Amino acid sequence: MNDRTLATRWGMRLLVVVILLIYARFAIVESARDWDASDLAINYSAATLLRTGGSIYDWAALRQIHAERIGPPGVLYQALFVTYINPPTTALLFWPLALLPFADAKWIFVVINNALYLLAIVWLLRELSASSLAVITCVLVCLLGFYYPIRQSFGLGQMNGVLVAILVAAVIATLRRRDTWAGGLIGLAAAVKISPIVLLGFFIAQRRWRVWRGVALIATTLFVIMLATVSGDTLLYFVVTILPVVGRGSAAFPNQSLLGAIYRFSVPPSAMTTVAAMGDYPVARSIWLLLSAVIVLVTFWLVARARPTTPQQTAVTVSAWVVVGVLIGSLAWDHYVLWLTVPIMGLIVDWFNGRWLTGVIFWPLLSIALIAINLPIPYQAALYASLGPIGSSLSTWGMVLLLAVMNYRVWRIAQEQIEQPIAEDGPRANHAEAATSIE
Repeated sequence: MNDRTLATRWGMRLLVVVILLIYARFAIVESARDWDASDLAINYSAATLLRTGGSIYDWAALRQIHAERIGPPGVLYQALFVTYINPPTTALLFWPLALLPFADAKWIFVVINNALYLLAIVWLLRELSASSLAVITCVLVCLLGFYYPIRQSFGLGQMNGVLVAILVAAVIATLRRRDTWAGGLIGLAAAVKISPIVLLGFFIAQRRWRVWRGVALIATTLFVIMLATVSGDTLLYFVVTILPVVGRGSAAFPNQSLLGAIYRFSVPPSAMTTVAAMGDYPVARSIWLLLSAVIVLVTFWLVARARPTTPQQTAVTVSAWVVVGVLIGSLAWDHYVLWLTVPIMGLIVDWFNGRWLTGVIFWPLLSIALIAINLPIPYQAALYASLGPIGSSLSTWGMVLLLAVMNYRVWRIAQEQIEQPIAEDGPRANHAEAATSIE
């Protein structure tokens, strides 16, 4: 190893250390010290209520628990999107933390959330055998480029670091063709946040049916656990009452799903600043369902044609469904976009591995998508006054662009496999023609 190579490696290591120090400041220290962790407080209160035998969807009981264990609840538990509306599995996951004082639980959760997020990044990059340039690029993007979603996630106490780790584990299980494990992990992620269930589209398109064993196993296990810890009435209430209302989504600016973007073209401005349940807008919902069906069908068709031959190609093909899940879900709050670090890492590593698109096209497209996805919501809300609905949904359009780039890559994978046999058979065919002409 010459001196120049050694200096380059040490320079890269030093850069990673500097990035980690900056990240630790705003993602760990400030999140635990300066933010109120209101979303964590809601889940903590629900877990405490569940532990005492109460109903986790009882707003009055949640306010009382919050007042007793945390302090004045303020505006919490007074409208749909500022109270507990998650599946019961989320409250079960927070059960151990509810045994601790809230201040201690807050610090522990921030550390665990960040640790899992960082470990997931390292694990995926190692599994994909990322080059040094790919590693540095992914670290810059995932730790600094996602500055706003990271602060929102860990400051509010959302469990997106945990979800990123589960999604990465599911992708790696897929790369290793451990589809039963992949199905179980996808099912677990979907039990916490419903959108990840869309990842099963990859396995259906690729006809990898063993995934359903894992889905069935985790579904049965979680159902039995919930029956043992949560009353049947509570489960029924979530399915019959909570889920349909949440399924209508929200027009609020932080909801950057496709449905939220469509709402902002058709609802009054007052609906964009409320945390209450969404009214019924059948035309907007019909447009959303139609466009979502188109997105799913196009992605499904492309993935069904592709036969990835490398781990990097497989990572892009399966994680494209993460983008689909966030995009077409009824709710995609601004902090949900942290899940997109999984497909973005796969895309970047795959590009460095194959250079399948010229850099002067790939990097500007990816940069535009990343800037749009990570633009803070207050700026997008302000753009509504000047640009209208288009300006208030830039994260949505960024996800559309990211999915377009990923689907183009999936299409290229399929095309390369079609063209390869032709290239291999070409010399033989020419030789046969020459022999025929000589005879």
